[in-house]
Amino acid sequence: MPLIPKIYGSISSTCTQRVLIVLEELGIDYELISINMRAGVHKSPSYLSEHNPFGVIPAYQDTDTKIFESRAICQYLTVKHGGHLTPPSDPVQVAGFYQAASVEYSYFDPPFKQLAYESLFKRFVESEFTWHNRPNSEWVV
Repeated sequence: MPLIPKIYGSISSTCTQRVLIVLEELGIDYELISINMRAGVHKSPSYLSEHNPFGVIPAYQDTDTKIFESRAICQYLTVKHGGHLTPPSDPVQVAGFYQAASVEYSYFDPPFKQLAYESLFKRFVESEFTWHNRPNSEWVV
């Protein structure tokens, strides 16, 4: 019997959410193993050796495969499970796919992550809310 895929991550992580969206789109059952980043679980020796040597989330595991990096996990899932998210095979369409993926990775994701950090997560990173960890209004606007 195949193992239900396990995602090691945090529901508040945009990278974990990227993988969960693909799993949901493909109709794949999964188990989310919550990683407490505030406690540093993602930097523990066991996490580093078993899931991701760079100490970040998410990480993926199924019966015979372990993968880290959200985009690599998503590509693996779409190729393995097919469906409407299957990458194209025509060379021009493949180039268009990777062009769009590059735009997302290079131009959309960095400012989006900064905006999410400044407006949502910054206050929780530090133990108390002080002037130096308030959202930077230049990023939020």
